Amino acid sequence: MALSKYILDIFDLTFQGLSSGDLLRKQIPFLSQGDNKHTGIGLYIYFVAKKEIQQYKVAASNTSTFDANGNVIEMLNGVEIRNSQLNILADATVHLKGGIIDNLEIWNKNGHDYPQTEPKNYELHQTWLDLQKRRTIIK
Repeated sequence: MALSKYILDIFDLTFQGLSSGDLLRKQIPFLSQGDNKHTGIGLYIYFVAKKEIQQYKVAASNTSTFDANGNVIEMLNGVEIRNSQLNILADATVHLKGGIIDNLEIWNKNGHDYPQTEPKNYELHQTWLDLQKRRTIIK
């Protein structure tokens, strides 16, 4: 399944300003949406990568976090999702495994259940850049 505008918007704000941002953006055409795991207050969206994605793998020079299989893992966060009608005040975290985009974690930090379907309307706010450089996407 192709990636939705919602996921692409989250990626856009997450990758902005990162030294590896260009490589991560080049991975996107080689990704398709895999399984979703709804946890009640959150959602994990897993991605399936074509083998050609390897040419855009992010180097793990400063990473010291590994999964149980010895793969280098990294978390990229700093995007907040808002929709007051659906009781969403959530953090979005992109997880990399071995330098490749692996999944997107959404955690509704206000304690309300996260919807089973993607919100049609949302506000995405960067929270990791200084105020002058932050961007917001409203749909």
